[in-house]
Amino acid sequence: MSVWNTIRAWFFENVWPLIQKFLALVIEKTLEWLSEQVNGFLDDSAERLSQRARSRAEDELAKAQDTKDPAEAEKHRAVAAVWQRVAGDIKDENIRIKGRLAEVFTKEKAEFATRIGALKPEDVFEVLSGEEVKLRIDGTDLVVPATIIGVSHREESRKPE
Repeated sequence: MSVWNTIRAWFFENVWPLIQKFLALVIEKTLEWLSEQVNGFLDDSAERLSQRARSRAEDELAKAQDTKDPAEAEKHRAVAAVWQRVAGDIKDENIRIKGRLAEVFTKEKAEFATRIGALKPEDVFEVLSGEEVKLRIDGTDLVVPATIIGVSHREESRKPE
């Protein structure tokens, strides 16, 4: 067995599993960060909309107190009650959406971990020649200099064993 084949075998046995764990961790942390950003956006948006609805409810209650006509006052109180329900519905919908997103992010983290765990080196790259390596990333092939993975131009072209 050549030195290159020995190094390659050692790499795929010892380093590749660490790369897989690293990729899984990066994806997990990225999804967590993305989840936090989306949740923050949803919270801010829901708070703005809810505050606007509460403000309109307060305006209607003020109009109800300002009027001398009992029928008009009752109408304003009814509109205020609707705006208060709208404010509550906005918060409830936000909780529902965030719960659904949490389910999606949890499912995606698990699926990514499974896919990365099943990823074999030959699924990711192939030595084309002593000078080029083809990286396969999500169905796209990218040819890069072989020196990136330490293959010299004198090495034979071989797929990982």
